[in-house]
Formats: sequence, C-alpha cells, structure tokens
Amino acid sequence: MKNTLKTVAVATMLATPAIGAEQAFVCEYTSGYGGWTSEAALFIFDEDKGTAQAYDYYIKEMHGGPIDVKLTRASTQRIQFNWEVKAIPSRFRSGDTRLVDVKYRASINMKTKQGSLRATPTVDVLNDTKATGKCRPVQP
Repeated sequence: MKNTLKTVAVATMLATPAIGAEQAFVCEYTSGYGGWTSEAALFIFDEDKGTAQAYDYYIKEMHGGPIDVKLTRASTQRIQFNWEVKAIPSRFRSGDTRLVDVKYRASINMKTKQGSLRATPTVDVLNDTKATGKCRPVQP
C-alpha cells in the first residue's frame, strides 16, 4: 500500500510559520512493510506553546487538512508527535476491506534532522510499520 503526497511542495505551501517560536519541518520517509505510513509528512509546532499540527497523505484523505497533534519532548534532541487517524479504509490479504484506526508516533531529531514514523493499527495484525527518513526545516 504505497501512498504519497502528490508533492512535498503542497506541504511546504501549508507551512507558513508566524513570527515567533513556531517551526515547520517536512520529513520524507522510506516506508517499511505493512502500509499506513506516508512517504512525506509536514509538522508545524511551537514548543513554547506546546502546540503542533501534522499533515500527510492519510490526514489529507481523512480530514482534508492539517490536524492538531500531541507534542512532547522525547529527549534533549528529539521532538515527538502523537495522533490517531480513525477509519482508514484498508485492504487485507484476505481481500476484505475494513476501516482501521491507526495510532501514529513521529519524531524528529533536531540535531541530525533524522525522522521516524511508527504506525500502529488498532486491529489484530501481524505488523506495525516504521518508516525513517530525513527532515528539513521549511522557511516561510
């Protein structure tokens, strides 16, 4: 199940950080087996205010635009984002299509600009999916 944003430029256009502590990063991932991860994601966050938004293929399809996500400082170098997308139409090997809720955890190492994304479906499946890649700041 390979899904992409048509272009990272779409995400870049959405990132218009205001003056202040707000930052925006685009991460491009190489996905693992299992699906439920996008090849690119946008994160806009203000650590001082504790606010964040995320945008990727699944968020676009299910919500039409960026959504609010939970922001935490996972370590001195790593920012973490958590969210859930509900009722993603998913095709299984049996041929059945079911609606699946998927919990996401993404992080960006602010020093190395490495990103990771883990998708954990809330149904009984054999795999979670982890994707890794490079993130870059988006300038207004």
